[in-house]
Amino acid sequence: MMAGLVESDVEDAALAWLSGLGYAVQHGPDIGPEGTAPERGSYDEVLLPGRLRKALARLNPHLPAETLEDVLRKVRQSETPSLIEENRRLHRYLIEGVLVEVVREDGSIGGDTARLIDFDNIDANDWLAVNQLTVIEGQNNRRPDVVLFVNGLPVAVGFAKYLRDALPNASFIGFTGTPIEKEDVNTPAVFGHYIDVYDINRGVEDGATVPICYESRLARIELDEDEKPALDDEVAELTEDEAEGEQERLKRRWANVEAVVGAETRLRLVARDLVEHFESRVAGMDGKAMIVCMSRRICVALHGE
Repeated sequence: MMAGLVESDVEDAALAWLSGLGYAVQHGPDIGPEGTAPERGSYDEVLLPGRLRKALARLNPHLPAETLEDVLRKVRQSETPSLIEENRRLHRYLIEGVLVEVVREDGSIGGDTARLIDFDNIDANDWLAVNQLTVIEGQNNRRPDVVLFVNGLPVAVGFAKYLRDALPNASFIGFTGTPIEKEDVNTPAVFGHYIDVYDINRGVEDGATVPICYESRLARIELDEDEKPALDDEVAELTEDEAEGEQERLKRRWANVEAVVGAETRLRLVARDLVEHFESRVAGMDGKAMIVCMSRRICVALHGE
């Protein structure tokens, strides 16, 4: 990363690029519930209902207003507690449209489809890029740098792969400091192969960070002979009690391991080694130290040593 380049510079560049592609650009706080031009009723609202309502009317002029309101409700309300199933449902809505029932002129009930996105005429859609959009749900507070909306639907966060399937000729470019490569969540699977990788080695070469040196330190875990039978009994109990839930078993196993790792005698040795090691290092070069422990309790106990 170039010297002086901060995250906001990348964000501004992305917004400028999106604007050149035809996206309208809005500032998240401005369209928030307390903004100067609110488009969300609350901070847990991730859709822009006004834009979606206008898009539904524009793309489905043959459907009555009350039917389109039903479509809006279907999109906004969850039908299942499963996140995977909800994603599949919304993906189906985006690609295939929403099935609705309408009353014909003769009074009979018939089926029809309401489109959420116009794939035949891309310009008929409402493309919007919003930066610093705050979303609050319960105790979770998130504020992504940039969110892309199509017809009031957020498609750049959860729906990136679904949008990729819908627009196979589109280019998807992502910036991330923490790429994920798992079976169910995979960054390259959504955005493709890495165009450029800025790793720690390049950061050191550019002078953006200092070298990271690793020196192994061994703090042995010692058990008193009279404690070993008690530990064996605990392990046997954990493996034999099939009726106990897996989560509770893991909690108990964690507690046992944490107690051994955070034993007073061991922490005393670790503290002495840390102090001696750090003091010998700063004698030759300035620096700082950070200690990471297994638990908060161990942090407090180690600090006391």
